[in-house]
Amino acid sequence: MKKNLSVLICDDDRFYASGLQTLISTWASERKLNVNFADQFQLRARSEIIFISQSELSSYRLHALRMEITAFRRYVFVIQQQESSNRDDLNSLKENFAMIPRQAQPAVIQRYLETALRKLESFAASSPQTAGAISVSSPLTFRETQILRFLARGISHATVARYLQISEKTVSTHKRNIMTKLNISRTTELNYWLIDEGFFRSPPSFNALANNRHSTNT
Repeated sequence: MKKNLSVLICDDDRFYASGLQTLISTWASERKLNVNFADQFQLRARSEIIFISQSELSSYRLHALRMEITAFRRYVFVIQQQESSNRDDLNSLKENFAMIPRQAQPAVIQRYLETALRKLESFAASSPQTAGAISVSSPLTFRETQILRFLARGISHATVARYLQISEKTVSTHKRNIMTKLNISRTTELNYWLIDEGFFRSPPSFNALANNRHSTNT
C-alpha cells in the first residue's frame, strides 16, 4: 500500500482550492497517507493526483499532461465549470482522468480519490521499477540536445548546420526525430517543452559563435 501521495491543486478560486485541500488532507489522514501538496504546475513535479480547473488547463498544460501521464501514471481530475462544457480536447488523456463538477459533494470527491488511489497502487505494484521514472521513454542523444539548445535561442537551421559542420537537412532530421521521441507534432508544442525544460539559456559555445560572426561582419 502507498504511504505517500503527492497532490497538485491548480485552481484560481482560492476558496475552493483551500476547501479541496482540507478535504484531501482529512481523507488521506484517515488512510494513514502522508500527503504533500505541490505549489505550482510543473512538467516534472511528479504529482500523482492533479486537480485542475478548465480555466487553468491551457494548451501547454494539456500537452504536458498528455506527454507525462503514461510515464508517471498521474491521475488527473478536471474541475468542470459547467455541465455542458466541451471535453473533446480532454479525450487524449484517456482513462487517466475524470471530470468533476465544481459543485460536487465531498463524498463524491472522496469516491473519485479512492478510485485514483487504487489505480496508482495497482500500477506501483505491477511496475515498481518504473513508477518513479523521470526520463522520457526514448532519451535524447547528445547531438539532439545540442541542436535543441541552439534552436531554443532562435538560431536558424542554416546557422546551426554551419556551426556543427553538418547539412541543414541533417538539422531538420534531428529536429523531427526529437519531436517523434517526445510525442510532439507541432513546433509550438516543442517550444513549450523547451521552456519547461529550461532550454532557453544560451549554451557557452553560442557566445563564441555570436562573437565570431560579429567580428567577421565588421
